[in-house]
Amino acid sequence: FTDAQDGLLLMKECIHECQSASIAEQPSALQWYVRALYMGVLPALELLVVFHTLAFPIKGERLAELYRQQATTCGHVSVEEVNDSTSPRSVNATDAVVPPGKKGIKVAPAPEPDGA
Repeated sequence: FTDAQDGLLLMKECIHECQSASIAEQPSALQWYVRALYMGVLPALELLVVFHTLAFPIKGERLAELYRQQATTCGHVSVEEVNDSTSPRSVNATDAVVPPGKKGIKVAPAPEPDGA
């Protein structure tokens, strides 16, 4: 080993010892808290997200508006007029699946402001 490699090895050992000492200093209740958080609380919150996603899906004009905003903001979703500006098409959640690199999501154009 060279001096630089020896120095790097010593620094890694020092960091490992410091981290091990820091972990050993923690109260045992912290270990149970972290386990309970990751094995109980967080999965329960994820189940709530799944429930609400299934119970209240985004569809129709609201989904179309989200796609319009995304196209305006990000510019990577193509928004095309479906029929004509007088007959907006309802967009279902199944229409919302876009494979990476694909374009051509068809949504109704945004309604014109009343003052136009």
